[in-house]
Amino acid sequence: LLGWSFREALFTGAMITTSSTTIIAKTFEERPVDPTLRHQVMGVLVVEDLVAVLFLAGLGTLTSGDAAAPSLVVTVLRLLTLLFVWVTIGLVVITRAIRRIVKMVRAETIVITSIGLCFAFALLAQALGYSVALGAFIAGSLIAESGKGKQVAELVAPVRDVFAAVFFVAIGMLIDPALVAQHWGIVLVLTAVVILGKFVSVGMGAFLAGRGTRNAIRTGLSMAQIGEFSFIIVALGVATGAVRAFLFPVAVAVSAITTLSTPWLIGSSERIAAWIDRKLPGPLQTYATLYATWLDELRRAPARRTR
Repeated sequence: LLGWSFREALFTGAMITTSSTTIIAKTFEERPVDPTLRHQVMGVLVVEDLVAVLFLAGLGTLTSGDAAAPSLVVTVLRLLTLLFVWVTIGLVVITRAIRRIVKMVRAETIVITSIGLCFAFALLAQALGYSVALGAFIAGSLIAESGKGKQVAELVAPVRDVFAAVFFVAIGMLIDPALVAQHWGIVLVLTAVVILGKFVSVGMGAFLAGRGTRNAIRTGLSMAQIGEFSFIIVALGVATGAVRAFLFPVAVAVSAITTLSTPWLIGSSERIAAWIDRKLPGPLQTYATLYATWLDELRRAPARRTR
């Protein structure tokens, strides 16, 4: 509709599909939410990050021509193999090592080990052609799997806050006010698409998963922003010449606006969800309740032998 090329539209679509794990985690810390919503949002964020890796491979194949088409399949196989090796080895080695280190009750040793694992997995992921965020995430999930995640999180909180500050400063340094003013209309359009699109799509997905109307609405509102992978996707397009250079500062501006709106959306999500739920027609409310109850019973039903 804006008159862009097909590739620019494709990169823009990929750009707005991933939310920001950093921003959501920080907001959840400042505005405590119920564990069910937290786990649901974090689960969707994990899948988004994995899909973003595949987007990077697919878009890279698109910009490099048909000769590189098999590389997408290779990338998928490498990713699955990488996850399998990390999880299997990690569950056997990393989790046990973390438990033993925590038993030592030496705070500095726990912090150094945790940060070391984070950087080690991030560097390994980068060496294999994946995002450092994916490697750091898997390192954190293995620490959590050890059962000592809460103790480790309390000790590494100061280091995490330093990196969070560096992250937001770095994002601010990417904003070019002149380019944003020049393309302010596009920024507003994409911001509206991100907020409304993520709210509707994620909320509908959560509803179809049987999470209930209010919980689905809150999930959609929590993820109405774009994240770190968005910059990587757009940077790939600019580097390969698939998109014009102006799209990168536009992406940063959209990220900044949606970042500012995220705390308000999450903080108001309960009231907004209650208001929307009250305004739904009676038959639709009944259907939504019955649908969520039916799926919940299916999940809770014990497995039955068929022979």
